[in-house]
Amino acid sequence: MSRQPFGVLFGTIVATGVGVGSVGLVRVPPALDQYALAVTIVLVALGGVYYRTVRGVRQQYPSEPITPASWITITRGAMIPALGGFILVPAATGWLPGLLFALAAGLDAVDGIVARRTGTVTELGGALDGATDGLVVLVGAAVAVAIEAAPPAFLLAGIALYLFDAGRWYRRRRGLPVYELPPSQRRRAVGAGTMLVIFIALSPIVSDPTSRTLAWITLGPLCGSFLWDWLAVVGRR
Repeated sequence: MSRQPFGVLFGTIVATGVGVGSVGLVRVPPALDQYALAVTIVLVALGGVYYRTVRGVRQQYPSEPITPASWITITRGAMIPALGGFILVPAATGWLPGLLFALAAGLDAVDGIVARRTGTVTELGGALDGATDGLVVLVGAAVAVAIEAAPPAFLLAGIALYLFDAGRWYRRRRGLPVYELPPSQRRRAVGAGTMLVIFIALSPIVSDPTSRTLAWITLGPLCGSFLWDWLAVVGRR
């Protein structure tokens, strides 16, 4: 087994330790045990996803290194457990959850720019980037629901990607055709809109009723986009 997957996990754990230590000391001392529990759960999930991602890519591309751009991706992934801690500490609101989400989501543009300008675009980097994006939305949506800034149904925004991937896996398992998705500006727009609504829900920008309304409105285009992509996957369009 290559040491590269373990290097990813080690780097993630170290970065998360620094970030969580700072967040915990500054914001949530009265509920630090609950915060730490939620952080640990999310960190274990993050480590598992990263391990599977790196191991899966290296089966096809065994010589691909972890580039500086990939370490930026891993660093933004380290924000996810710190954000996830607020799932069990919903009373500790303010700007911090929104800031953590903004950093985790916003650095997505940075790692791509670094990869292109340094000529280090890799399959591994793309896979880590996609895995991180999915977890950022999932944990962000879960925190938004926990602090009652979004309805419980908004969890669908976080799990939709995983349901979609599970559907593709099931079709492959049964030997059914699974078609590749074409590039789509609509998909990018819906993703960006969903992240914006999550940021608004996690930040004291608008009232909770307003953010819940925005969350409901977002679910329509999001579900429609996944349905449209599913028709492409199964060859119906």
